[in-house]
Order: sequence, then C-alpha cells, then structure tokens
Amino acid sequence: MTIYKKLDVWSQAIELVKEFRAVSNCLIQEREFELHKQIVRSAISIPSNIAEGASSGSDPNFIRYLNISLGSISEFQTQLEICIQWEVVFPEVATQLIKQSENLAYRIRKLKKYLENQP
Repeated sequence: MTIYKKLDVWSQAIELVKEFRAVSNCLIQEREFELHKQIVRSAISIPSNIAEGASSGSDPNFIRYLNISLGSISEFQTQLEICIQWEVVFPEVATQLIKQSENLAYRIRKLKKYLENQP
C-alpha cells in the first residue's frame, strides 16, 4: 500500500471530499458553475497535496505540502461561507463541512508539528 493511504489525515480528507459531493450538486442546480469549479478544486487539493507530500521522500517537503493543504482548507471554508451567504446551499450542511474541515486542519497541524520536531 502507498504510504499516504496509511495516514489518517489523508483518509479524513478523502472523506471530506466525499461528503462535499452533496453540496456540489446543489451548486450545479443553482447554476453557480464558477463557484462549483473553484470549490471542487480546493476540496480535491486537500488530499492530493497530503499524498504528494507524503510521497516526496523528505520531511521538509512533506511539511511544505501540508501547508498547501492547510491553505486549501482555508479556501474551501471560505467558499462554503460564500455558499451560505449566497443561499445556494443549506447552512447546516455547509457548517458541518466547515467543522469537519476545521478538525482536519487541526490534525494536519499536529502532524506538521510532529514532523518539525523529528531529528
């Protein structure tokens, strides 16, 4: 098995993308295609960067990709907030995804701290 598939943060990021799918369908129906494309990119970027970093072969590179994943989480959360403001998704669904992504960000920061403290 590939190393990144063993990481809880990667699995949690994949789960976030799966759960986002319901919101994604609402955006298509509301004809918010540009927002849809942007938020899909940010959601997919989270586990993709974790995988790329884990496969990079060095802790400094992995940390850099974890930082990119954290940036993608912030982007994802911001876009969900916009969805709430534009009233194109149910606020409860978007809020749950934001909370889930906050938990993921917390776990990524813990992993980052662990890697930074490795000799």
